[in-house]
Amino acid sequence: MKLWVDDIRNAPDDTWLVARTITSAILILDRFRSDLKEISLDHDIWNNSETFRPVAYYIAAIFASLSAPQITIHSANPIGAREMQLIFEERGIRSDLKPIWEWLKKT
Repeated sequence: MKLWVDDIRNAPDDTWLVARTITSAILILDRFRSDLKEISLDHDIWNNSETFRPVAYYIAAIFASLSAPQITIHSANPIGAREMQLIFEERGIRSDLKPIWEWLKKT
């Protein structure tokens, strides 16, 4: 299972489960954590001035003792994306930065 966490953009294809809010992302992570093979995260939530940073902290917490899935940060916000990547790095979880335009080339 693959999880796409983004409030605006659609997933690259229909193989992704989409979470548009922090709450839905955390509920999906909680329910399907052992089934997740890949997670791609945005940083900004434009409609209410939040970020998906809490989701990054939640991912870091639940996968601290489990094998983490492939994690990609696809935000157009390079500073926010790097902040999320540091959350993972500080907890020994590898993540990749992939600007959103790289995803858009695929579609």
